[in-house]
Amino acid sequence: MSERTKTLLYAIGMVVALTPFGYGQTNSTNAGRASLVVTSHNPLTPNPTEITNLDGTTYKSVRILKVEPDGLMIEYAPEAGGIGLKKLKFVNLSAELRLKYGYDAQKAAEYQAAQATGEAKLRKEMQIQQEQGWAAERARAEDNFKGRLEIDRQAEAARVQAEKERAARIKVEAERNKDAYSIGTGLSRRAGRGSR
Repeated sequence: MSERTKTLLYAIGMVVALTPFGYGQTNSTNAGRASLVVTSHNPLTPNPTEITNLDGTTYKSVRILKVEPDGLMIEYAPEAGGIGLKKLKFVNLSAELRLKYGYDAQKAAEYQAAQATGEAKLRKEMQIQQEQGWAAERARAEDNFKGRLEIDRQAEAARVQAEKERAARIKVEAERNKDAYSIGTGLSRRAGRGSR
């Protein structure tokens, strides 16, 4: 029997084992082959499964969240507890799982290329947004700096003006005091000037 025929018969056995009327366990004992284990006897509840990929990693209590052209998005129970999410690529899964979920190498390659293009576009958009954000922040900082410089300039001009006004008041006050002294002592300015 050819390898293709064996794979096809194995896939048919998987389909029968996974129908609501069939239950049980299908498991490859050959090293390097992925396996799927079905352990639930109730066809109305989701079947907890085990998937072992070609490198020997086993994922327990698997729930398939999404079938994509290049692999399966799964939820599983890690040994440490909790819930794990993982994408298992079809190239690392057995032929029976590839067949079961309709793996097509050409579609997978096209899908991965589209994903890479989309990711590159997203990265570029994020970079542009980040650069625009930085430019806006720089502009705000420059405006704040210019605003502070203007406030400082106005404060300095007000200080200089206040100093001039103070000096003028002191001068006027000094003139008044001088005149008051002259009047109080009977000396006039003219007399003081003429006596020289």
